[in-house]
Amino acid sequence: MNRFLPLLLTLVLLCGCAAQEPVPAPDEALPAKVREQAAPFMEFVEESRSVANYGLPEEVTGFLPMGNDLLFFCGEDATVLTLVDPASHQTIAAYETGMALTAKNGTVQLLNHGLSYFHGQTGETVILDPSLLEVCRIAAPEDLTGMPLLSRDGKTLYYCTPSAIRALDTGSGISRVLREISYPVQGLSGLLLEDSVLRLSVTEANGTWRTLFLSCETGQLLGDYEGNILPETIGQRYCLRQQNGGQATFLFGTGGEDPMMLKPWFAVEDSFFLGNQVLTTSWNQDRMELQLYSLDSGMRIAFFGGFPAGVIIRDAAQGSDGRIWLLCDGRDGTVLYHWDPDKTKVEDSTSYISPRYTRQEPDLDALAACSLYARELSQRHGVDILVYTDAVALEPWDYELEYEYDAPTLYQELELLDSRLSQYPPGLLQTLSAKFTGIKICIVHKIQGSPESGSVEIANGIQFWNGYEAYIVLAAGHDTDRALYHELYHLMDTVILTQSTAYDQWDALNPAGFQYAYSYNHTMNAEDWLQAGWDSFPDSYALSFPTEDRARVMEYAMTAGNEALFLSPYLQAKLRQLCIGIREAFQLEDSPEVFLWEQYLQKPLYDDP
Repeated sequence: MNRFLPLLLTLVLLCGCAAQEPVPAPDEALPAKVREQAAPFMEFVEESRSVANYGLPEEVTGFLPMGNDLLFFCGEDATVLTLVDPASHQTIAAYETGMALTAKNGTVQLLNHGLSYFHGQTGETVILDPSLLEVCRIAAPEDLTGMPLLSRDGKTLYYCTPSAIRALDTGSGISRVLREISYPVQGLSGLLLEDSVLRLSVTEANGTWRTLFLSCETGQLLGDYEGNILPETIGQRYCLRQQNGGQATFLFGTGGEDPMMLKPWFAVEDSFFLGNQVLTTSWNQDRMELQLYSLDSGMRIAFFGGFPAGVIIRDAAQGSDGRIWLLCDGRDGTVLYHWDPDKTKVEDSTSYISPRYTRQEPDLDALAACSLYARELSQRHGVDILVYTDAVALEPWDYELEYEYDAPTLYQELELLDSRLSQYPPGLLQTLSAKFTGIKICIVHKIQGSPESGSVEIANGIQFWNGYEAYIVLAAGHDTDRALYHELYHLMDTVILTQSTAYDQWDALNPAGFQYAYSYNHTMNAEDWLQAGWDSFPDSYALSFPTEDRARVMEYAMTAGNEALFLSPYLQAKLRQLCIGIREAFQLEDSPEVFLWEQYLQKPLYDDP
């Protein structure tokens, strides 16, 4: 049985490794223009309990670990490679590339003894030894298209021509055809998994972009997929980030096994594959948090939440000591952090790893359990909650719905939905549902609109009617808290308009001269109405209709971190009328409770005469 077969079915590739011999380095002096070898490179700034902080020259654009040292890429136009000892902060060696080169350039290959890169201006593959001394240059092969890729042992140069993928033996100079292949546009874009798999990017005549994977040994086609498929590999491990609805998931594995899936509980802003670990970042109000997951146990093993606002992680890599280097941009310029996860361990016994199921072969038993849980929540809250195929049994005319087949995602969304529905006072949802023939809340994978219908392309939530039955649809992972509060308020709004006078003078709450666009695809200039401290609306979407304005106020009022927004006298006045309307329409005038949507009121309603 082909050992690649299990992963071909899941867009993940496997390979072995290759032996390698050292390449002798010529006795050459360093270029005259490079910085002094003994010059300190990193400036120590401060150290917390678990994170050391180093300032870097502004020209640093990226880095790679190189043994126990760090290789920095300095300068955007004429990059200088600078090898630094992180313990002493001293520059060990430097090399002028004579071109713009980044750490993410697909031709940069760390060899067993040095590194190589493709010089796009001269058409040569440059080989450097571990001291950044130039060993040799390999001329561009005839009919080369795109960039060539050198194997880690330096013995084979893979390259693409208009009609084939070829392999050049750098010792003998003999080139052989690895596979005949011809697309209008084609070029190698990666040498993966210890030089066993080639990644080929091609474009068909109709403009369709595809990703092909080939065996480096035989040229066998291992996978052909539409779009940009880019698994990361370290050693014999692979990791492929995917979006499951609005949630990031990671397929990973080794050897010939079926892939597993890591589904982080916390929202993922960015992520970095570190071999046997995955590092994710997320924003919590004004700070960035790091979560570290083990791909061996599936558990969250470390957490750090002390990064200030404005920090952006450009790259991350794990050193030989287990600590993690983080290259960041921040208010103080380019900064290198050195995080020790062992000092910020967490006790989290949950495994975030599960088998990978597909839409064609879902986990039916787990989905049945989700349906049962949804029925229990329906009885508890007085609304009908639908999941899996039941959630897409009825569609609105202007949107297409795609059901959510991933049971862990559904179960997580149901738990969150239970918590959010519990924020409403007892009886309110039952009263609201009784105003219609029922309310159905559907959890789906995707809500797809179309310009022809006037709907937005992708929505995180929608509300529509089937006769007098109200439907609320939520896309799993796409800010479903805000979508729920927004769409539920549309239903509450219809009741308030007939049971309260709170909105009778709604337009008077807007600045003089303002008129709603009465269109979802409006091109109104929002700058005049969204000035900090004097915001007239929560955001530009609220300019479309009065009902959307009120629903936006509601979702911001019910979510955390929006205190500053409601300091605006305009939004404070709108929020107050919204709260009065809810109390009058749902007989809550005498309740002393401060409801969630009243949390930003500067004066409680029950103090009103």
